[in-house]
Amino acid sequence: MDHEILFAQHQNRVLISNNDIRIKMALISQRSMYVISALLLLLKEPFGKTVSANALAEKLNAPAAYLSQSLARLIPIGILGSSRGKTGGVYLKKTPDSIMIFDVITAVDGDKFLTECVMGIPGCGDNLEEYCPFHDQWSTFKGEIIRWLQTTTFEQAALLSSDEWFRDRMKFPGIKSTNN
Repeated sequence: MDHEILFAQHQNRVLISNNDIRIKMALISQRSMYVISALLLLLKEPFGKTVSANALAEKLNAPAAYLSQSLARLIPIGILGSSRGKTGGVYLKKTPDSIMIFDVITAVDGDKFLTECVMGIPGCGDNLEEYCPFHDQWSTFKGEIIRWLQTTTFEQAALLSSDEWFRDRMKFPGIKSTNN
């Protein structure tokens, strides 16, 4: 079975496609999308360079305070470091080839998306006689998604995103920057 995973910025949703069947759902949160986008921006800077959350937020058209709080979740796991003061901000502590997308998403959102039913039904799958109609397919998709997230680095993601693509696609529409 040929599975294709498409990430779409449109309406903050991830599209999972299997031939003609399309399920639209929020696999990762808006918070994770902000953090992933900010990390991709940081990768464009020299390794270890400090960049303010305000500067990142402005480029993404994202709320600066929220982005700053979200990025702070990567400090305890050693992906980012931070400095205070006039020239303060965040900087990469790990090299892009050692940062897995999975680690970022679970640091930001937890592992809820790994365990929940696609329909959000509590206990789905616990009793083999009572599971949702999507349980078997979602389990297969979920396993593929998890493997992909665990083996995809930010270095790989950065290589796939041109400056033009990033400029045109990685702004969050409809959100006013708090920096203006």
